[in-house]
Amino acid sequence: MENKVLILSTDSQNSIYDIFTKEKKAKVGNKGLIDSILNSNLNTIELREKLEFIPLEMGKRFTSRILEKIPSFLKSLKTKYDYILIDSTPSLELDEIFLKNSDQIIVPAIGDKLAVNGIINIIKQNPEKIAAIVFNRYTNTRVNKAYYKEMKNLCDNSGVFMPEPIKLLSYIAELVERGETIWEVNSKKLLKHKKYSRKF
Repeated sequence: MENKVLILSTDSQNSIYDIFTKEKKAKVGNKGLIDSILNSNLNTIELREKLEFIPLEMGKRFTSRILEKIPSFLKSLKTKYDYILIDSTPSLELDEIFLKNSDQIIVPAIGDKLAVNGIINIIKQNPEKIAAIVFNRYTNTRVNKAYYKEMKNLCDNSGVFMPEPIKLLSYIAELVERGETIWEVNSKKLLKHKKYSRKF
């Protein structure tokens, strides 16, 4: 990896850690994202060379004091990392703060009514910040096809990039189970997804 990257999690499940490692739970303890924000002391876990992760501590909440500190915290991180990825949870107040302080967002989606309605609202409110909308776990069902077509038309009209959907593949599930990413394996099945990822 050429660039230095940091991933932040605002979800106490910390599923990012599970995706990048064979271990099932992140060893978080009392120090994670909230402690980092409050004390300007980065509590990172190395996932790969030049790829670090700050998990969210279990049982801690984003108080008004913490929310006020997020913008300056993110600004300080930009001097240390080339890219900062935020794995956000659907919490309205929290989302708004991170969205306001982000350069761009990538929206993962599945083809159901709730997800599509939520994405429509995001596009209407912040179309200029959306780098891409990515359909995930896609199956060739009538419902999935209809929602993908609806979203594709909306994205084309809004200037938002929407690649081909990522199909629900057992191969990808096996990668996650092994703690590997699409960049660490050579597979023709994943070539187009690697190509699309470079556009983000």
